[in-house]
Amino acid sequence: MSKETICTIPWNHIATYQNGEYGICCQCIYTSGGRMITNNLPENILNTDIDTIRNHPTIVDLRRSMLAGEKHELCKLCWDEEALGLKSKRIGHRDLYPNTLNKILESEDKSGVIDTKNFPLEYMDLRLGNLCNLKCRSCGPGDSSLWVEDLYHQGQKEFKMFGMPNAFEIENVNGVIKINSEQFQYYNSEQFKIFIEKALPTVTRIYFTGGEPLLNKKHYEILDYCIENDLAKNILLEYNTNGTTLNKNLLTQWSHFHNVQICFSVDAMGELAHYIRYPSKWKIIEKNMRQVDECELNNITCHTNFTASILNIKHLPEMTEWFYEQNWKKFNNILTWHRLVGPNWLNIQVLPNHVKQEIISLYEDYFNKSKIPNIRQHIQPLIDYMNENDASSRLMSTKFNIAAIDRVRHQKLSDYIPWLSDTLNNIDSIDATG
Repeated sequence: MSKETICTIPWNHIATYQNGEYGICCQCIYTSGGRMITNNLPENILNTDIDTIRNHPTIVDLRRSMLAGEKHELCKLCWDEEALGLKSKRIGHRDLYPNTLNKILESEDKSGVIDTKNFPLEYMDLRLGNLCNLKCRSCGPGDSSLWVEDLYHQGQKEFKMFGMPNAFEIENVNGVIKINSEQFQYYNSEQFKIFIEKALPTVTRIYFTGGEPLLNKKHYEILDYCIENDLAKNILLEYNTNGTTLNKNLLTQWSHFHNVQICFSVDAMGELAHYIRYPSKWKIIEKNMRQVDECELNNITCHTNFTASILNIKHLPEMTEWFYEQNWKKFNNILTWHRLVGPNWLNIQVLPNHVKQEIISLYEDYFNKSKIPNIRQHIQPLIDYMNENDASSRLMSTKFNIAAIDRVRHQKLSDYIPWLSDTLNNIDSIDATG
């Protein structure tokens, strides 16, 4: 059997969404978002146990497809990244679990059904609700509790997650605007307690994201459970945080774990950071990054995640240079990025051709001047992606959506990104070729 189409994630990993629904992988952003659906309803921790879900027909079909050498549609994001020359999560995860990969390759069973004792759960992606103190432009109410207020003030009284058919109502209860569903507090249920106690003994890696995981009380309780039950020493913690908050007691908890990998999601510096990841303050984020970088714990490593969109595509060179010059101790000095796929009206492929040419020139000049080793190879796939497709027909949607958010937040695009404001104001003069 060839390993070329194999990913170990369907064999040793499970993910949860912010409302307790099960997911296969955070890379499954298309169709159902990797959810396991039965009778048109997504399976949820609140009604399905972990062993049952690990052999749900959707994940069984995905395994069977991989074993047959096929590229399953759920894995499109990884396949697209690999086509751009990037190291996808599929490849990275396969490298992390060579023993699991070998066990898959050695098995003669091609049905996709697994013995969960033979393939124990090793990696969990936990999204403990949507509690967040930011409402980033590329985000939404499923990921951020603050986004619910914006939607309500725009006149929207419900929302859907990842295009799923069921909608969640937004209600105003004595001035408090919130989601009318207990699912977003699933982590306080008895079913979640059972899930955690059953899953953690074999887990060696936990990925926390949100919402903002460092705001969630349950996250700290899970760490304490791992410490008290002598599990922490075997577990690597992985975080995706917006960097706006840092509980000093957390450093004490982290000291008990095998390793801690922290990804700071930072899309810009200064006032642009405030606009894109509203209402963040760059000085606070930088302060927290430096505090982690300078702490005495030797089991911590850090990196960044810059989500490249039309809002910051011209800012990336400046931020990359600044980051490289900081002489970090625990951070990788090269600012890492990923391309924003959705919402599609913020995708860099929507830019008209003449603006893309300006960006190409800007980056060419940057590549020629930068002293960072291999910087062209590091960033060029992003430019290639921008040029891969002409989606400028979405520009009117871009203009409408940015303006709608600006109105609610009392902001003006022209105050933060003048070139983009000019581009959108001149949509009517852009011809069919951009």
